[in-house]
Amino acid sequence: MDKILKFKFRIAFVVWILGITTLSFAQLENDLLSIELFVGFDKVVHTLFYLGFTFLLSLGFVEYKRAELTVKQLIVIGLISASYGLLIEYLQQELTSSRQAEFYDILANLTGTLVAVLFLKYTSWYYRHLN
Repeated sequence: MDKILKFKFRIAFVVWILGITTLSFAQLENDLLSIELFVGFDKVVHTLFYLGFTFLLSLGFVEYKRAELTVKQLIVIGLISASYGLLIEYLQQELTSSRQAEFYDILANLTGTLVAVLFLKYTSWYYRHLN
């Protein structure tokens, strides 16, 4: 059990990816998840998904390296997150008949990524928390 806990952020990241991917390809016409609580709710969800994606990816990296993130590492983490968001939108357009790529979804994904990267750039609480 101790080995599993050692990789808790990496496990959380994999679960997060599976959640994003599953929800991104689900046909939501008949699901409760398609209910919009307010105008723009979908974009808030996209932003939070990719904020979490970026944050968990960075924490897994910090846990592995046991060192604070450098600017170069944050850029790589941001690029991975942004690329995944773009890939999901592209695949929605190409592989599903009920979902399509939307510019504002891409913008929301990138916003979540950018907010997480900037937060991690200007704070170091995550490193203190892991040690």
